[in-house]
Amino acid sequence: LKLALLLGLGADENGSGMFLWCTLPEGADDKRFCEKLLRLSGILLTPGSIYGNNGRGCVRISLCRPLDEIRDAIERIKNINKGKICLLH
Repeated sequence: LKLALLLGLGADENGSGMFLWCTLPEGADDKRFCEKLLRLSGILLTPGSIYGNNGRGCVRISLCRPLDEIRDAIERIKNINKGKICLLH
């Protein structure tokens, strides 16, 4: 959940299992967001639109990684945020 919040995404902490589904702010492109995050941080999220129209505007975060890798991803995102880089545009 912390990872989603650092990215500025909405997430339901009670709605997760192996994956956390997060909503992007209205009008944000999920594929562009995932591509930019991958390019800047090496972190791969799944754009929801690959699952159809209901997934558009969402991203899927896998929780099937070791905790130290998730913590590393959080630190990488913090470093992006320190640089004031907006992932949504």
